[in-house]
Amino acid sequence: MKKKKSLKRLLSIVLSVLLILVMTFIGINLYLDFLLNKTNQTETIDADDADIDETIKELGAKANVVNIALFGVDNDGNQSDEDRSDAIKIVSLNFDDKTIKITSVERDVVVFIPGDYQDYGHFNWAYWYGGASLAIKTLNYNLDMDITQYVSFSFQALQEIVDLLDGVEIDLTKAE
Repeated sequence: MKKKKSLKRLLSIVLSVLLILVMTFIGINLYLDFLLNKTNQTETIDADDADIDETIKELGAKANVVNIALFGVDNDGNQSDEDRSDAIKIVSLNFDDKTIKITSVERDVVVFIPGDYQDYGHFNWAYWYGGASLAIKTLNYNLDMDITQYVSFSFQALQEIVDLLDGVEIDLTKAE
């Protein structure tokens, strides 16, 4: 009789712990899904649509480097085709050297915007006029890049990710 009772108790404890683990896992997944849904878009654009120069295509194929554009969009939580990219980064993944390089692109740099616009304007106008596709064409045209992949995210998502990581500490000296 005692064995049966202790077996029931052990089974009850194991099931309770298992239930707690499952509920914790579901909660973490829901929270991460909430954060990641603030990422507007992650896509790959066809190389022909990205206006990549043929010479750059050949060099890119030999180099074993993947370039990805990151667009930080200030869109107040509303996903729209008329968002402006307030932060533009290019992430270069070099698989031969096993290095990652991140380059910032100034949003107010005046560049030639190809496509239907066909005029000079601030870089972040390209995203506003034609979304990530035109922004990538503008990067490729002006910087001789081979970008076909991108990620667009809202600043609200970035703020929440930084908060999740307990913020960012910056130490400044008196001279700074």
